Amino acid sequence: MHPVQIRLVGNFLRSGIIENGICEMQTEGTPQGGPLSPILSNILLDELDKIKQLKRGKTTVKMLTSRGIAKDSASKVAYSGKGWWRISSTPQVHRAMGVGWAKGLGLKSLVETYMSL
Repeated sequence: MHPVQIRLVGNFLRSGIIENGICEMQTEGTPQGGPLSPILSNILLDELDKIKQLKRGKTTVKMLTSRGIAKDSASKVAYSGKGWWRISSTPQVHRAMGVGWAKGLGLKSLVETYMSL
């Protein structure tokens, strides 16, 4: 993530909430339905959009195999004729873009963070 994005997310996490006209600081968590969720989604979706731009099967096979998927399995997905929306639910893509991939982008696991509290 870019330092500006990190700073923006940090500001949202440190901001308080207004309840009955009084600003109260949060001690844990983030408010449900707050503006942080769409921002985090956009950060992740930006990377997914780059991957979605893979139009040729050969390029898709190369991306999947570089992330540890067997070539024959990657070929089945890449040359299936299905769009990325449908391909995204395949086991091959789930393995290629799992927790390790997200950590490589600098994203932290919410489950691991929660369990460490």
